[in-house]
Amino acid sequence: MILYLKENNYNLDCNIVMCSENTCSVLNKLKLDFNYIIASGGIVKNRDNQLLMIHKNGIWDLPKGKLELNESPWEAAIREVSEETNVYNLEYLSSAPNTYHIYMLLNNDIPVLKETKWFCMTVSDPVFILPQISEGIDFVEWVHFKNISSKRIHMSIRNLILDFI
Repeated sequence: MILYLKENNYNLDCNIVMCSENTCSVLNKLKLDFNYIIASGGIVKNRDNQLLMIHKNGIWDLPKGKLELNESPWEAAIREVSEETNVYNLEYLSSAPNTYHIYMLLNNDIPVLKETKWFCMTVSDPVFILPQISEGIDFVEWVHFKNISSKRIHMSIRNLILDFI
């Protein structure tokens, strides 16, 4: 199990590697000790084999967000990608590994453990991409895989993308 720890100002991005014979037991313990949040997101490529990325808080990321009440992870992933990027007609390719992030919210003493469930998707039609400004997203871009290394991206997201390529 690898957890990524980051601060709100994104100056800290390090790995926490936890070894256990019972990973589920460790994860369940962590869920009790943190404000546990489940999110879902999309690793989306287009017909030109480019990756859909968002730019928020000075760093490039993948579209994702919290699940709403009675929403499945797949439904949340579709909704979040569409809301944050204006990309619709997404097609399922496969599931991807979950990621775990620990961070602090301002004015809150309890750290957050966010589990993000990822789905690989594709979109075949050309689309007009548009950032969700109200969520602090200032850019949305289709990025060629060869240009990923030049982007400032959290290590966990970079590793997820490398697994996808």
